Amino acid sequence: ENLVTCIQSIMLTDGEFPTITCQDDIANPTDLGSCVATNLDLGIPLTNDNCLGGSISNNSVEPYDLGITEVIWTVADVNGNSSSCIQIVTIYDNESPTLTCPPDLTAFTDIGECFTNSVSLGSPTIIDNCSISIISNDSSPTFDSGITTVVWSVEDQGGNSETCSQIVTIE
Repeated sequence: ENLVTCIQSIMLTDGEFPTITCQDDIANPTDLGSCVATNLDLGIPLTNDNCLGGSISNNSVEPYDLGITEVIWTVADVNGNSSSCIQIVTIYDNESPTLTCPPDLTAFTDIGECFTNSVSLGSPTIIDNCSISIISNDSSPTFDSGITTVVWSVEDQGGNSETCSQIVTIE
């Protein structure tokens, strides 16, 4: 009997890309007293592939700054195929600024008048975890004789605001 043997090499390649589905987008406030957020739980994306093994990674770097960050998640299988998805992380400021009005004050009318144009209100003390965008008060340049309440307002970039009152007495 004649017998011939041969060897045939078959090379299989994985041309199927893994699938990845990101977790829901996240909206989170800044850490208390800070303008960034830390220790966020992004979750783990859902992945699937025809071959076992591989890795999941993202480009996330803490702390997360105020605003929007795109976190890119990538799954790579053991054969070098990869897929990505994007998870949006939105960090917002919900911490109101602290506003302390200048001290109440007493001044006198201008000579021969029932008002004064020479009142220096001073400046309020403001503390905020991020940054202030608007500082204002409702005073006019002229103060009539009597008592006037000046309302000071401050608003931060997150839209959080605070007010306080300063009493101005003109004698």
